[in-house]
Amino acid sequence: MTTTILGLDGADWQIIDSLLERGELPVLGGLIEKGCHGTLHSTTPPNSPPAWASMITGVNPGKHNIFDFTYIDESYKRSGGCDVPHRLRPPLWQILNRFGMSTGVVNLPIHYPAEPVNGFVICGLVTPWSAEVFTYPPEISREIGNPADHWLIGQTLVRGGSPKEFLEEIREKTRTQTDWILRLQKEHRPDFLMAVFDGTDKLQHFFWKHWDKTHSRHDPRAARELREAIPDYYRYVDACLGEVLRARGETDVFIVSDHGFTRMERDVFIENWLIENGYLRLKSAPPSATQKQFEKTGRSIWNTFAGNGTLKSILKRNKLTNWLIGRIKNKAEESENASKLNQNVDWSATRVFFAGVSSQSLQVNLKGRQTFGIVEPEEYESLVREVIDGLGKILDPINGKPVVRAAHGKDEIYHGSWMENAADVIVITEDGYSLQEGFPGHLVAESNLYGTDRSGGHRPEGIFIACGPNIRSNPVRMEARITDITPTVLYLNQLPIPDYADGSVLTDLVDETYLASNPLEITDQITLSQSKSVEMTPEEKELLENHLRALGYF
Repeated sequence: MTTTILGLDGADWQIIDSLLERGELPVLGGLIEKGCHGTLHSTTPPNSPPAWASMITGVNPGKHNIFDFTYIDESYKRSGGCDVPHRLRPPLWQILNRFGMSTGVVNLPIHYPAEPVNGFVICGLVTPWSAEVFTYPPEISREIGNPADHWLIGQTLVRGGSPKEFLEEIREKTRTQTDWILRLQKEHRPDFLMAVFDGTDKLQHFFWKHWDKTHSRHDPRAARELREAIPDYYRYVDACLGEVLRARGETDVFIVSDHGFTRMERDVFIENWLIENGYLRLKSAPPSATQKQFEKTGRSIWNTFAGNGTLKSILKRNKLTNWLIGRIKNKAEESENASKLNQNVDWSATRVFFAGVSSQSLQVNLKGRQTFGIVEPEEYESLVREVIDGLGKILDPINGKPVVRAAHGKDEIYHGSWMENAADVIVITEDGYSLQEGFPGHLVAESNLYGTDRSGGHRPEGIFIACGPNIRSNPVRMEARITDITPTVLYLNQLPIPDYADGSVLTDLVDETYLASNPLEITDQITLSQSKSVEMTPEEKELLENHLRALGYF
């Protein structure tokens, strides 16, 4: 018996239900009819790196050490923080390998670099655009070619392409990903296959307003290709799922998402609030919006094209273009060489700073932890409570409504050996809002990413669908946690559950006959040392950080 996990990054029941009602998702609809389905509750915040890491390890971020795309060290330097070396619990496929099972892992967003496995690996989202090797075995990389051009979705938007070009890119690369899954399935026939389609997430970030009629920026007169972009892609990926499942044959299959989606309407520039309330101080006035956009664009262009001669081939070199390239390069190197959170922050007078857009969190400038920390350890708890109370009082100046639903200290959210690496205050905004970096002179503005209208954001409620020989049929929508997936898959393969797991076996979806004949076993023999160590070269680290910077995570 084989097991298959197929991920749809950011897939949401709101969209799936609307299409199921019209009978337009035959593959997903068939799995739901024959098996079980429900809401898969994500991590807090519902951010892809900790969510996928929790799914594949069965533990909360405090135990696996991945909290965001990046992390901030004691000297305020931001570095890549979601790669394989930072994951400090063994993933599901390594446990399966240990018990003699073959595995294939394709396009998991937080997977880079590719570690040796009994099977195959193709890395996903965080793969640097110019990486020469991003697979195991390495020769697969040479066949795929440049990952930016042939594998990773999102280059069109980062490089300023049109919506039509973006939609074409998503389809083309989803087709490529599907073809490689089918080819490797045929060649290897792994006992366990996990593959993720991430076009759903990318599409919903920028096209949600066209689907959601309640969105404040919804335009019913928009072109059909915009209004139907999300439903069209769900129909397309439904067919791709069908191809993969037919190739897999008899298998226990899980369709999962790392989080759900909802409308995104306004950015909240939280650093303005920190300054106004005396938590953050700058050395000088922040740069103008025009200057910041030039520098950000310059860094993005340089990080996208540097190192492969692309700029030289695009621009005919003369005095003007030499000057332009020089300015772009200088801004990129200025950012990389300093690589600090914010060079304009007066750390001697800063108590709290913004930790990151994707993590939606704040960090205390703690003495003994940060290089220039000023907050005494005995003041930490009271300061965290003070900030949490203040966040709850922030009102949108446009409509007078609160922008923060809740805020928590990290000890309320996480537990485990690596909890200290988490940000100090985790913020949960109201639907439609997201914390954003920058000092534009106002607290709230329409949401934007890559210079493009961002109208969709994450919510905790993802999806799961389970179907197969060992899965019972149950039409009632169930509830599950993202950490439950790994223990359930191990149990369905008659393997013991690690005693450190936070998740539980979803016994309500397991066939009663299987339950009766397979007692649950817990083991303390799957230890941290069995998470195979993968070291990155300095060149790989630089490529990864340039890539995350160009994507907007730095």
